[in-house]
Amino acid sequence: MNSKDLNLVLEGTAIIKVLEGTAIIKVLEGAAIIKVLEGTAIIKVLEGTAIIKVLEGTAIIKVLEGPAIIKVLEGAAIIKVLEGAAIIKVLEGTPIIKVLEGTPIIKVLEGAAIIKVLEGAAIIKVLEGAPIIKVLEGAPIIKVLEGTAIIKVLEGAPIIKVLEGPPIIKVLEGTAIIKVLEGTAIIKVLEGTAIIKVLEGAAIIKVLEGAAIIKVLEGTPIIKVLEGAAIIKVLEGTAIIKVLEGTPIIKVLEGAAIIKVLEGTAIIKVLEGAAIIKVLEGAAIIKVLEGAAIIKVLEGTAIIKVLEGAAIIKVLEGAAIIKVLEGAAIIKVLEGTPIIKVLEGAAIIKVLEGAAIIKVLEGAPIIKQKKKITALVK
Repeated sequence: MNSKDLNLVLEGTAIIKVLEGTAIIKVLEGAAIIKVLEGTAIIKVLEGTAIIKVLEGTAIIKVLEGPAIIKVLEGAAIIKVLEGAAIIKVLEGTPIIKVLEGTPIIKVLEGAAIIKVLEGAAIIKVLEGAPIIKVLEGAPIIKVLEGTAIIKVLEGAPIIKVLEGPPIIKVLEGTAIIKVLEGTAIIKVLEGTAIIKVLEGAAIIKVLEGAAIIKVLEGTPIIKVLEGAAIIKVLEGTAIIKVLEGTPIIKVLEGAAIIKVLEGTAIIKVLEGAAIIKVLEGAAIIKVLEGAAIIKVLEGTAIIKVLEGAAIIKVLEGAAIIKVLEGAAIIKVLEGTPIIKVLEGAAIIKVLEGAAIIKVLEGAPIIKQKKKITALVK
């Protein structure tokens, strides 16, 4: 019987009865049958719903685990089978993980065609499972994540269920994932409101605290996310403070782009919190305050609410802040009437009494405030 005749038999419905039998497994396990599976005609059989009964069996796994079957999976035709809803029953099984964990399967995942399967809602059930994490933790899968096509999957709402799970953190904590985060395409996902649920989690902090993530934060694209109102929910959390307190994040704050975020009224809610003071008290933050760009924020009326707080005094009392006060730009803030509310407070006296502040008061621009200050003293 030649291959053409064999295909005619395989295409027939009767052969299914044979495939459903347990004995046929011995044949499928043989290397020779691969030559048949590699043929395009066999796809018509695989597409049938009956074959699923065979695939669902644990014995067939022995065949799938073999390196030879990869040649079949790599073919575009097999996608038609994977796209079917029925195959999900197989993918959901734990045994198939043994196949996914293998490096050869990566060649299949790297293909654009497999995306059609990942985009399906049903596959989420597989991704949500803990075993699949073993695959995600592998370095090879990064090649897939780095592709722009996978973004279509990440952008979907269902995938969030996976990202929210604690196991995925193991993947995010890896340095390799940074290559994905650094890509501009991932921004589309981060900009979504759903991802916020993930960022709000305490576990993600472990990732943000890593030095590698800084490379992402330093990029301008991430600013689009920070500018969003939704991210405020994350910034308002006390956990994020651990990241802000770190010195690496300063590199981000020093950037001009972050100003757009600071200028927003929503961020004030974060600055008003007592926890942020720990960051402001740090010497590193001074580099940011010394910058001219930050003045735009200080000039705003909303920041006054922060300055009026007693906690901010700890920062003002520091010698480092003097470098900022000595700058000409800060005068624009001091000349404003709102800042007077802060100067009127008893706590600010501790700062005014200091010798260092004299350098600022001796400046000509501050004279404009002389009348107002004199009136306050009287």
